[in-house]
Amino acid sequence: MDNENIKKDNELNFEELDTAIEETIAENAENFENNVAEDVADTEIGTVDEETEEAQELESAETDVDECDCEETGEIVEMEGEETSISEEVVQPAKKSKATLIGIIAAVVVVVIAAVAVVLVFGGKANGEKTVVNTPMVASEENTALDDNVEYENPVMALLNNFTDKKEAVMVINGKAVDKKFFQAQTNNSAANCVASLLQTNLITTVKDFDWDALAFDGELSYKEYAKGMATSNIIPVYAIIAEGEKKGIVLDEADEKEIASGVEEIKKQYGDDFEKALKESGIPDEETFLYINRLNYLSNKVVEDFNADPAKYVSAEEVLANEEQEMVTAKHILIAFAPEGTGEVTDEMKAEAKKKAEEVLAKVKGGEDFDKLSDEYNDDPGVAENPDGYTFADDGTMVQEFTDAAFALEIGGTSDLVETNYGYHIIRRVDRKITIQDYVRYLNETVDVKVRKKNFMDIDITVDLDALFGM
Repeated sequence: MDNENIKKDNELNFEELDTAIEETIAENAENFENNVAEDVADTEIGTVDEETEEAQELESAETDVDECDCEETGEIVEMEGEETSISEEVVQPAKKSKATLIGIIAAVVVVVIAAVAVVLVFGGKANGEKTVVNTPMVASEENTALDDNVEYENPVMALLNNFTDKKEAVMVINGKAVDKKFFQAQTNNSAANCVASLLQTNLITTVKDFDWDALAFDGELSYKEYAKGMATSNIIPVYAIIAEGEKKGIVLDEADEKEIASGVEEIKKQYGDDFEKALKESGIPDEETFLYINRLNYLSNKVVEDFNADPAKYVSAEEVLANEEQEMVTAKHILIAFAPEGTGEVTDEMKAEAKKKAEEVLAKVKGGEDFDKLSDEYNDDPGVAENPDGYTFADDGTMVQEFTDAAFALEIGGTSDLVETNYGYHIIRRVDRKITIQDYVRYLNETVDVKVRKKNFMDIDITVDLDALFGM
């Protein structure tokens, strides 16, 4: 069965966000303190109430004495003595009760302090152990920053979260809980991609007897653990961006929900009675999870659009630059290619002609003509249309070295002379850095906070039907 439509939805290919991922690929503690503080306050109120009742009994006894119609002086003295006796009997137990309660309160405060100390000392870690999700991340160089940000949830915090909506979460990314069935689907998807890669490279010839518990790629992790790690790596930027978008008020409205539901219904019509079967073969647990994936796709794209409209709303350029591991520049250029078609042998005549044309364009640039308009008219680089604000890159081989050296040598706003590369002649202008969604994904990977709920994470298994998926 062809499950491409469903599988594509499951792969989280989020247009601009997906490109960005490929390129870069103590609220609970405070609530705990507040709850205990409320308990202490209730205890103190109870103490006051008991003392008040005892004082009222004493006052009542005094009133009875005052209202006594005794005429004999001796009787009055006798009653006064009785009054003194009553006062001592009432006050002494009250003092003992108060002392006991103070001891209890002190003990509770010690427990609170100890619990908070555990949270602070462990800092969200579970005895300092690393999670199995870390190792697969280093397979992709741009994701190494995630290693320091992903850890098992502190046992104290895990206990507290058992009473919240995070109970069934596999992990919490920047405060946003990751749906368990969604993570199951992503693990299945990562597993399927892993097997597809093994088949394509002839490392395995059949999936019939494939062992998910075998060590992956001669490493320390099993294929199952590797798949879970890659699923984690792939969804972190998505959840992190959505979490940040929600803080800015970017959520799904009624119109969005209707459009999403309509799209799901269209897919269901295409598959008819085979819809549930197609979901299972694609590794998606049920229709509810399929809808959730579509909602996640829609919302992430909505946040990306909002970010592109105003990046400063999410993060300052200075903050992003401060977190970059290496300096990056943004530069525009006008390329006069040796061979505009990009094919064929480059002759001396072609190079001479390209240089003459490039010098003419450079003269116009230096004469004050609009750089962008000249780029629209003369540029032989087809990538400029997709990067109207320029290319952002580091000195890491992303761009040819001659281009990189010239761009880094310029001041912001400066324009180069002709720069020759194997593509042709470039006129380069360095411009202010504009924070892109790619920059933001890298920044989030540096700063994201991921707490893995160990039991829920370990409970996830691979349920994808490889025979059905690969048609074997």
